[in-house]
Amino acid sequence: MGKIGLENCQFFGHHGYYAKEKEKGNTFEVNVEVEYNFSEAAEKDDLRQGLNYEKLYEEVKSVMLGPSVNLLEHLAQQIIEHIKNKFKGIRAVKVKVAKLRPPIEGDIKSVWVEIEA
Repeated sequence: MGKIGLENCQFFGHHGYYAKEKEKGNTFEVNVEVEYNFSEAAEKDDLRQGLNYEKLYEEVKSVMLGPSVNLLEHLAQQIIEHIKNKFKGIRAVKVKVAKLRPPIEGDIKSVWVEIEA
């Protein structure tokens, strides 16, 4: 068993609860950690036996650049569902979605949610 991850993937999207967020858009950062058995890929040095991180990234991108949603929680859950539906042998997925420079009065870098399933 092992893990593969994507770290600090940035996307510009129009997700958010408020109309001004959907109109203006914002930068989002996504981290993904997938636990699966990659012993055969490691042993045989064969990408076909493993989880291709380029295809993993494409699943995240399809959600983040897809239709606007209200909540970070919903984005994270959609990413998990896409990953679990696309790839076989996944034991667990952890996704963290952050909204950079949220529309909050104050000095705040980001807000985020993390879901593990």
